[in-house]
Amino acid sequence: MDLVNTPTIAPSSIYTPLENQNDIRLVCLQPGDIDSLVCDLMTVSLADRPNYEALSYTWDLDDPSVYDPPYSITLCQQAFSVAPNLYFALTHLRQQKPRMLWTDAIFINQSDLRERAQQVKIMSSIYSLASRVVIWLGEEEPTDKLAFDHLGLWNDRLELLAIRKDLQAPIFKLGLPEMESPSWRALGSVLFRRWFRRIWVVQEAALAVSSIAMCGSQSIEWSIVENVLFRFSLGGMGGLYAMNTFGEVTSIGGTTVTKIRHFKKSIESHTRLPLLQLLLYTCMLEAANSRDRVYGLLSLADDALRVTVDYSISADELFENINTRIMEIDDNLELISYFDEASFK
Repeated sequence: MDLVNTPTIAPSSIYTPLENQNDIRLVCLQPGDIDSLVCDLMTVSLADRPNYEALSYTWDLDDPSVYDPPYSITLCQQAFSVAPNLYFALTHLRQQKPRMLWTDAIFINQSDLRERAQQVKIMSSIYSLASRVVIWLGEEEPTDKLAFDHLGLWNDRLELLAIRKDLQAPIFKLGLPEMESPSWRALGSVLFRRWFRRIWVVQEAALAVSSIAMCGSQSIEWSIVENVLFRFSLGGMGGLYAMNTFGEVTSIGGTTVTKIRHFKKSIESHTRLPLLQLLLYTCMLEAANSRDRVYGLLSLADDALRVTVDYSISADELFENINTRIMEIDDNLELISYFDEASFK
């Protein structure tokens, strides 16, 4: 979720203030085929455990030059402008019956700094209480089906070898293709998408109890993506061979997936990681707003540094505050010692 440079234009009459700290807005995406996208907005309390799906996506397209924004949907009987990537996601998510969704660009009043901060504070609950998180990677490319099919095939074989405890199985048992195979290039094309380079998606995927990845009409259970890439990273079962190719074709994407899995495990084991460690692990990821390098990780971190979400302070002030708190805990540590200042900008 990127909270600056909003691509939406919201009529002020659409939003009514959220009265309680656990209140969120949901959209009811109405059914249809070729008609314009029609949505209704409603306010609910997370305390009531509403049934909804949360969308994880990037506001920017992988190739923004291909499309001319904005795109318009009908929200509460008013025209509402959304970024192309969100428009395409909603188009593919529309079903033959109403669908309840949460997505930041529509449901957070981006012009209200206080509301933005409050919604970020409860992001952990928003994504962990969703019945499913839909990871929208973008419009379908010709090779996406090949990539998803092979991920499913490799996952089945990995599971079978694990059951047999054949952890050092030769490559031919796993059925990995040759390095020049189109299946590797297809996987690399998926994992090179912008979603895998954004800081916000890490917590969105890690907090999910169930999730699915989508490229247009193609979809795959996220657990399969995690399992295959994690097994490849371990070596064994042809893993060294896989990683030689995997490292070339996936770039940051494969690393992001394995880290998401690691963060998910830390949450499940009730051993959340220190914020400083999370910052180190994710320093290669991007954020449109430098403050979101911190705010986008708070739902995964322990609260030892007592960081609060405040968009009224500058990034420099935020990092200075974190530095001060780190040194209060251990005066041998300092945030600037771990990071080149430019990496935050």
